[in-house]
Amino acid sequence: MKQWGPKLSACLRQLLLLAFCLGAPIQLLHAGTFSTEPLSNSPKIEITTETFEYIIEIDGEATRPSLLSTSYAQPVQFEKPKRALLAQYGPFQVVSPTSVEMNGTVDSNTPEYFRMMILDHPELVNILMVECPGSIDEEANLQLARMIRDASMNTHVPSAGSVRSGAVELFLAGKKRSADKGAEFAVHSWRDEDGMQAADYAENAAVHKEYLSYYQDMGMARDKAKAFYMLTNSVPFEGVYYLTRNDLSAFQILN
Repeated sequence: MKQWGPKLSACLRQLLLLAFCLGAPIQLLHAGTFSTEPLSNSPKIEITTETFEYIIEIDGEATRPSLLSTSYAQPVQFEKPKRALLAQYGPFQVVSPTSVEMNGTVDSNTPEYFRMMILDHPELVNILMVECPGSIDEEANLQLARMIRDASMNTHVPSAGSVRSGAVELFLAGKKRSADKGAEFAVHSWRDEDGMQAADYAENAAVHKEYLSYYQDMGMARDKAKAFYMLTNSVPFEGVYYLTRNDLSAFQILN
C-alpha cells in the first residue's frame, strides 16, 4: 500500500467532503486509487494517485478540475466547460442559431445532412470551417458546395483552421469568404474512383469543364478559374500545395 502523506491526506479529505456535498458515494480501491459509482443523476468523481486528476459530471456536463502544484497547497481550479452543441448533422455542429462548425470529410451522405440541418435551423448563415480535410466523393462535394451557395451562407476559417483538397471548393461557395491570420488552405490534384488524376484526362475532357464552370459560378473570371484549376492540379494527389497570401489575393479566394 502506498503512503499518502499528510498533504495528500488533507487533499483527499477535501475531495471526500466535495463528493459528500455533491451526493456521490465513494469507494476506496487498491494502489492508492479511489473512485465513485454514480447513483441515478448523481455526479461522478474519479481520482488516481498517479495524476491526481478527477472528473465531475453534473447533468451531462463534464468538468475536469486540476491541482495547481505538486505541494497540493493551492485550491482546486475548475476549467470552463466546453460549449454545448445545439445539434449535429454529420460533419456539421450547430453552435449557435446563426453559426455552424464543420469538422470532417465529405462523403455521399453529407449533402443530405446539410439539407436536414438547413430545414431544422433556417437562420444559419455562417459556416466556420475548422478541420476540413476534403472529400471521398467529389460529386457529393460539388453538390454540397452549390447547396451552400444556394443557401447564401458565409464561410470562414479561424486562425487554427485547416481547409484542404475538396474543402477549398466548399470554402469558395461562401457568399462572404473570410479567414483569420494563420488559417491554412491546401490543394492538390483530384483523384477519381478509378485512381485517375486530372493529368490523366485529355485537356478537353468533360470532367475539367465541370470544375472550371464551378469556379466561374463562384465568381472567378474565366482566365482566373483556369489558372487556379491548373495550380491545384500541378501537385499530384499524393502531394500538397499550401496557398500563399499572394495566391489568396490573386484568385480572390477571400472577398
